[in-house]
Amino acid sequence: MEFKTIKDIIDLFKGYASEGQIIKVAIDLLICLAIMILFFVFMYRLKKVNRKWLVISVASFLVLLAVAIAFDLYYLQHFYKYILFLYIFLWGTYYTPEIRDYFKELTQAKNTKNLIETAEERDRLIDILAVTCEHLSERQIGAIITIERQDSLNTYIEKGTFMNSEVSKELLDTIFMPGTDLHDGAVIIRGNKIMCAGAFYPTSKNAEIPKTYGSRHRAALGISENSDAFTIVVSEETGNISCTLDTTLTPNISIETLRHLLKQNIIIK
Repeated sequence: MEFKTIKDIIDLFKGYASEGQIIKVAIDLLICLAIMILFFVFMYRLKKVNRKWLVISVASFLVLLAVAIAFDLYYLQHFYKYILFLYIFLWGTYYTPEIRDYFKELTQAKNTKNLIETAEERDRLIDILAVTCEHLSERQIGAIITIERQDSLNTYIEKGTFMNSEVSKELLDTIFMPGTDLHDGAVIIRGNKIMCAGAFYPTSKNAEIPKTYGSRHRAALGISENSDAFTIVVSEETGNISCTLDTTLTPNISIETLRHLLKQNIIIK
Protein backbone atom coordinates (compact mmCIF):
# COMPACT_ATOMS: atom_id res chain seq x y z
CA MET A 1 0.00 0.00 0.00
CA GLU A 2 1.30 3.45 -0.96
CA PHE A 3 0.07 6.67 0.69
CA LYS A 4 -1.34 9.06 -1.94
CA THR A 5 -3.14 11.55 0.28
CA ILE A 6 -3.27 12.61 3.91
CA LYS A 7 -6.76 11.12 3.98
CA ASP A 8 -5.25 7.67 3.35
CA ILE A 9 -3.06 8.04 6.43
CA ILE A 10 -5.98 9.26 8.55
CA ASP A 11 -8.15 6.35 7.35
CA LEU A 12 -5.35 3.95 8.26
CA PHE A 13 -5.18 5.37 11.79
CA LYS A 14 -8.95 5.06 12.13
CA GLY A 15 -8.78 1.45 10.98
CA TYR A 16 -6.15 0.61 13.54
CA ALA A 17 -8.04 2.44 16.29
CA SER A 18 -11.28 0.62 15.49
CA GLU A 19 -9.46 -2.68 15.71
CA GLY A 20 -7.95 -1.79 19.08
CA GLN A 21 -4.40 -1.66 17.73
CA ILE A 22 -3.55 1.93 18.66
CA ILE A 23 -0.77 0.73 21.01
CA LYS A 24 0.77 -1.24 18.17
CA VAL A 25 0.70 1.86 15.95
CA ALA A 26 2.31 3.94 18.72
CA ILE A 27 5.10 1.37 19.15
CA ASP A 28 5.57 1.29 15.39
CA LEU A 29 5.93 5.07 15.19
CA LEU A 30 8.23 5.23 18.23
CA ILE A 31 10.57 2.69 16.63
CA CYS A 32 10.60 4.73 13.40
CA LEU A 33 11.42 7.85 15.43
CA ALA A 34 14.22 6.03 17.23
CA ILE A 35 15.64 4.89 13.89
CA MET A 36 15.62 8.47 12.61
CA ILE A 37 17.49 9.65 15.72
CA LEU A 38 20.04 6.85 15.43
CA PHE A 39 20.43 7.60 11.73
CA PHE A 40 21.36 11.25 12.42
CA VAL A 41 23.70 10.20 15.24
CA PHE A 42 25.33 7.77 12.83
CA MET A 43 25.80 10.52 10.22
CA TYR A 44 27.35 12.75 12.88
CA ARG A 45 29.84 10.04 13.87
CA LEU A 46 30.54 8.85 10.33
CA LYS A 47 34.12 10.16 10.29
CA LYS A 48 34.92 8.23 13.46
CA VAL A 49 33.51 4.84 12.55
CA ASN A 50 35.48 1.70 11.83
CA ARG A 51 34.73 -1.80 10.60
CA LYS A 52 33.38 -2.82 14.01
CA TRP A 53 30.54 -0.36 13.41
CA LEU A 54 29.83 -2.01 10.10
CA VAL A 55 29.35 -5.42 11.76
CA ILE A 56 27.20 -3.94 14.53
CA SER A 57 25.01 -1.99 12.10
CA VAL A 58 24.48 -4.99 9.80
CA ALA A 59 23.42 -7.10 12.80
CA SER A 60 21.12 -4.30 13.99
CA PHE A 61 19.40 -4.04 10.61
CA LEU A 62 18.82 -7.79 10.50
CA VAL A 63 17.34 -7.75 14.01
CA LEU A 64 15.20 -4.74 13.04
CA LEU A 65 13.84 -6.56 10.00
CA ALA A 66 13.05 -9.64 12.07
CA VAL A 67 11.17 -7.53 14.65
CA ALA A 68 9.20 -5.71 11.93
CA ILE A 69 8.11 -8.99 10.36
CA ALA A 70 7.43 -10.85 13.64
CA PHE A 71 5.24 -8.09 15.10
CA ASP A 72 3.74 -6.98 11.78
CA LEU A 73 4.92 -3.39 12.26
CA TYR A 74 3.43 -1.78 9.17
CA TYR A 75 5.17 1.59 9.20
CA LEU A 76 8.55 0.03 9.91
CA GLN A 77 8.16 -2.41 7.03
CA HIS A 78 6.97 0.39 4.75
CA PHE A 79 9.97 2.65 5.46
CA TYR A 80 12.52 -0.12 5.81
CA LYS A 81 13.40 -0.19 2.12
CA TYR A 82 14.17 3.55 2.16
CA ILE A 83 16.22 3.25 5.35
CA LEU A 84 18.10 0.30 3.85
CA PHE A 85 18.84 2.29 0.67
CA LEU A 86 20.28 5.21 2.69
CA TYR A 87 22.27 2.77 4.83
CA ILE A 88 23.87 1.11 1.80
CA PHE A 89 24.55 4.49 0.19
CA LEU A 90 26.28 5.87 3.30
CA TRP A 91 28.46 2.82 3.88
CA GLY A 92 29.24 2.61 0.17
CA THR A 93 30.36 6.24 0.20
CA TYR A 94 32.41 5.85 3.36
CA TYR A 95 34.15 2.66 2.19
CA THR A 96 34.67 3.63 -1.47
CA PRO A 97 38.50 3.29 -1.22
CA GLU A 98 38.21 -0.15 0.44
CA ILE A 99 35.66 -1.34 -2.15
CA ARG A 100 37.93 -0.16 -4.97
CA ASP A 101 40.93 -1.90 -3.37
CA TYR A 102 38.92 -5.11 -2.92
CA PHE A 103 38.04 -5.33 -6.62
CA LYS A 104 41.60 -4.37 -7.47
CA GLU A 105 42.81 -7.26 -5.33
CA LEU A 106 40.51 -9.68 -7.17
CA THR A 107 42.14 -8.77 -10.46
CA GLN A 108 45.64 -8.19 -9.10
CA ALA A 109 48.33 -10.08 -10.93
CA LYS A 110 50.35 -12.59 -8.95
CA ASN A 111 54.13 -12.31 -9.10
CA THR A 112 55.62 -15.70 -10.00
CA LYS A 113 58.42 -14.81 -12.43
CA ASN A 114 60.73 -12.60 -10.39
CA LEU A 115 61.04 -14.34 -7.04
CA ILE A 116 64.32 -15.37 -5.43
CA GLU A 117 65.44 -18.63 -7.04
CA THR A 118 67.78 -20.15 -4.45
CA ALA A 119 68.37 -20.18 -0.69
CA GLU A 120 71.82 -18.66 -1.32
CA GLU A 121 70.27 -15.64 -3.07
CA ARG A 122 67.78 -15.25 -0.23
CA ASP A 123 70.51 -15.38 2.43
CA ARG A 124 72.57 -12.80 0.53
CA LEU A 125 69.57 -10.46 0.37
CA ILE A 126 68.90 -10.98 4.09
CA ASP A 127 72.52 -10.10 4.92
CA ILE A 128 72.36 -6.88 2.88
CA LEU A 129 69.05 -5.80 4.42
CA ALA A 130 70.10 -6.64 7.98
CA VAL A 131 73.42 -4.75 7.71
CA THR A 132 71.71 -1.79 6.04
CA CYS A 133 68.91 -1.57 8.64
CA GLU A 134 71.43 -1.81 11.49
CA HIS A 135 73.46 1.03 9.93
CA LEU A 136 70.36 3.21 9.44
CA SER A 137 69.04 2.41 12.92
CA GLU A 138 72.29 3.39 14.65
CA ARG A 139 72.22 6.76 12.89
CA GLN A 140 68.43 7.24 13.26
CA ILE A 141 67.96 7.57 9.52
CA GLY A 142 64.35 6.92 8.53
CA ALA A 143 63.65 4.26 5.91
CA ILE A 144 60.89 2.09 4.52
CA ILE A 145 61.80 -1.01 2.51
CA THR A 146 59.14 -3.27 0.99
CA ILE A 147 59.77 -6.78 -0.30
CA GLU A 148 57.27 -7.88 -2.93
CA ARG A 149 55.94 -11.38 -2.42
CA GLN A 150 53.12 -12.87 -4.53
CA ASP A 151 50.92 -9.80 -4.99
CA SER A 152 52.28 -7.55 -7.71
CA LEU A 153 53.25 -4.03 -6.62
CA ASN A 154 53.43 -2.66 -10.17
CA THR A 155 50.89 0.05 -9.32
CA TYR A 156 53.31 1.57 -6.80
CA ILE A 157 56.46 0.85 -8.81
CA GLU A 158 55.09 2.74 -11.80
CA LYS A 159 54.51 5.84 -9.66
CA GLY A 160 57.95 5.73 -8.02
CA THR A 161 61.41 6.36 -9.47
CA PHE A 162 62.18 3.28 -11.56
CA MET A 163 65.60 1.70 -10.89
CA ASN A 164 65.75 -2.07 -11.60
CA SER A 165 69.15 -2.21 -9.85
CA GLU A 166 70.91 -4.89 -7.85
CA VAL A 167 70.25 -4.64 -4.12
CA SER A 168 73.27 -3.29 -2.25
CA LYS A 169 73.93 -1.57 1.07
CA GLU A 170 75.62 1.34 -0.69
CA LEU A 171 72.65 2.03 -2.93
CA LEU A 172 70.15 1.77 -0.06
CA ASP A 173 72.27 4.11 2.09
CA THR A 174 72.34 6.63 -0.76
CA ILE A 175 68.57 6.44 -1.34
CA PHE A 176 67.73 7.05 2.32
CA MET A 177 70.34 9.74 2.93
CA PRO A 178 68.52 12.68 4.58
CA GLY A 179 67.90 15.60 2.25
CA THR A 180 67.77 13.55 -0.95
CA ASP A 181 64.68 13.51 -3.17
CA LEU A 182 64.00 9.82 -2.51
CA HIS A 183 64.54 9.87 1.27
CA ASP A 184 60.87 10.04 2.29
CA GLY A 185 59.52 7.38 -0.09
CA ALA A 186 59.71 3.59 0.01
CA VAL A 187 62.04 1.21 -1.77
CA ILE A 188 60.37 -1.78 -3.41
CA ILE A 189 62.44 -4.94 -3.85
CA ARG A 190 61.43 -7.70 -6.27
CA GLY A 191 63.63 -10.78 -6.13
CA ASN A 192 67.17 -9.42 -5.78
CA LYS A 193 66.46 -6.12 -7.56
CA ILE A 194 65.47 -2.68 -6.29
CA MET A 195 62.61 -1.97 -8.67
CA CYS A 196 61.99 1.59 -7.54
CA ALA A 197 62.60 4.20 -4.86
CA GLY A 198 60.46 7.11 -3.74
CA ALA A 199 57.26 5.05 -3.76
CA PHE A 200 54.32 6.25 -1.69
CA TYR A 201 51.59 4.07 -0.20
CA PRO A 202 48.06 4.78 1.02
CA THR A 203 48.25 5.31 4.77
CA SER A 204 46.32 2.97 7.02
CA LYS A 205 42.95 4.20 8.31
CA ASN A 206 43.08 1.93 11.33
CA ALA A 207 41.85 4.10 14.20
CA GLU A 208 43.71 1.94 16.74
CA ILE A 209 47.21 2.84 15.50
CA PRO A 210 49.05 4.59 18.37
CA LYS A 211 49.67 8.28 17.76
CA THR A 212 53.37 7.72 18.45
CA TYR A 213 53.73 6.04 15.05
CA GLY A 214 54.73 8.35 12.22
CA SER A 215 53.89 8.50 8.54
CA ARG A 216 56.29 5.67 7.59
CA HIS A 217 54.64 3.24 9.99
CA ARG A 218 51.17 4.22 8.73
CA ALA A 219 52.30 3.79 5.13
CA ALA A 220 53.83 0.39 5.94
CA LEU A 221 50.54 -0.70 7.51
CA GLY A 222 48.71 0.70 4.50
CA ILE A 223 50.64 -1.46 2.02
CA SER A 224 50.18 -4.49 4.30
CA GLU A 225 46.42 -3.93 4.12
CA ASN A 226 46.49 -3.82 0.32
CA SER A 227 48.97 -6.62 -0.49
CA ASP A 228 50.90 -9.53 1.01
CA ALA A 229 54.18 -7.54 0.93
CA PHE A 230 56.66 -7.60 3.81
CA THR A 231 57.82 -4.12 4.84
CA ILE A 232 60.64 -2.94 7.09
CA VAL A 233 60.48 0.49 8.77
CA VAL A 234 63.34 2.31 10.47
CA SER A 235 62.15 5.14 12.69
CA GLU A 236 63.73 8.55 12.17
CA GLU A 237 62.84 9.57 15.74
CA THR A 238 64.05 6.54 17.70
CA GLY A 239 66.02 4.36 15.29
CA ASN A 240 63.76 1.43 16.20
CA ILE A 241 63.15 -1.19 13.53
CA SER A 242 59.62 -2.45 12.87
CA CYS A 243 57.99 -4.60 10.21
CA THR A 244 54.52 -5.10 8.78
CA LEU A 245 52.80 -8.08 7.20
CA ASP A 246 49.12 -8.98 6.74
CA THR A 247 47.82 -5.78 8.44
CA THR A 248 49.98 -6.40 11.53
CA LEU A 249 52.84 -4.20 12.73
CA THR A 250 55.59 -5.77 14.82
CA PRO A 251 57.47 -2.94 16.58
CA ASN A 252 60.98 -2.52 17.97
CA ILE A 253 62.58 -5.75 16.73
CA SER A 254 66.24 -6.73 16.97
CA ILE A 255 68.47 -7.41 13.98
CA GLU A 256 68.37 -11.13 14.74
CA THR A 257 64.57 -11.08 14.82
CA LEU A 258 64.59 -9.17 11.53
CA ARG A 259 66.81 -11.85 9.98
CA HIS A 260 64.45 -14.55 11.20
CA LEU A 261 61.35 -12.78 9.85
CA LEU A 262 63.03 -12.15 6.50
CA LYS A 263 63.96 -15.82 6.22
CA GLN A 264 60.34 -16.75 6.95
CA ASN A 265 58.77 -14.32 4.50
CA ILE A 266 61.05 -14.04 1.48
CA ILE A 267 59.55 -16.44 -1.04
CA ILE A 268 61.84 -18.75 -2.99
CA LYS A 269 60.62 -19.64 -6.48
